Amino acid sequence: MSDRPIAGFECALFYKDGANWNEIKNAKDVSLPDSTEAIDVSARYSAAKKYIAGMSDGSIEFGYQYIKGTDPVFDALQARYLSREPIEIAAADGAIAENGTVYSRDWYVVTKFERTEELGGSRVYSITLQPTVVFESGNIVERSFHVVGSP
Repeated sequence: MSDRPIAGFECALFYKDGANWNEIKNAKDVSLPDSTEAIDVSARYSAAKKYIAGMSDGSIEFGYQYIKGTDPVFDALQARYLSREPIEIAAADGAIAENGTVYSRDWYVVTKFERTEELGGSRVYSITLQPTVVFESGNIVERSFHVVGSP
């Protein structure tokens, strides 16, 4: 891939089902805020407010274009919302198996699964994924960052 800006439509979300990554192709307007809370440490030693960086929040928000019929991605997201079980998600700047693709992955819980049906639009679900706790071999699984094809 040549050096150039990345268009939003080139980015992709994936969920893991067993050993396979499945693209969430009906995702639209994805937001990855990745914010860190500001902890106020102000005191009389300064006339200005002072902060340190606190815990980060790597939540993901997106609209999901619902298409009536067989949709295994919708079924997987809805099942995880209803069961409150975690789902592994990757947010990538391209195809997840393509050399040079950069992505982050983490375990999430679906905390919002709201349906809207605007008169002049189509049925869209507003979905929020928030990082959750998953342990493997007694250790917490933290968000990780990857570049495909790099050691």
